[in-house]
Amino acid sequence: MRQKGFTLTELMMVVVIIGILATLSIPNYLSSMERSRVAKAVNALELLQREHIRYYNEMGGYAPTINTLCIRLGLDLSNDPHWAYAMGAGPDYYLSASRKDSAGVVDPLNTIRVNFEGDWDTSALTSPKPF
Repeated sequence: MRQKGFTLTELMMVVVIIGILATLSIPNYLSSMERSRVAKAVNALELLQREHIRYYNEMGGYAPTINTLCIRLGLDLSNDPHWAYAMGAGPDYYLSASRKDSAGVVDPLNTIRVNFEGDWDTSALTSPKPF
């Protein structure tokens, strides 16, 4: 009488195949997640930059804080787990998004910047470049 079921060799082959598929797919998944995080930061900076221009045209000066722009847009960027957003004063008035690590520590060397004129600087970005 023949017993029904799988042999140990067959089960081991299934485990090996699943392991190979996971090895191939996990890096692609992580890469696509990082690209989507960068795209989210770029999108937020584009919205803020457009609102900054609108604020300048309406009020005759630059917005005092990034929160002023966020309130006008209805955005809450303060709790973003991946990016810290900031606005720099000075001659070029830039907006930036700096990458946070898994502990929430901001990495100022991993930054995307856009100035008032719309010039982007991604040279300090170690993640995938958005453009």
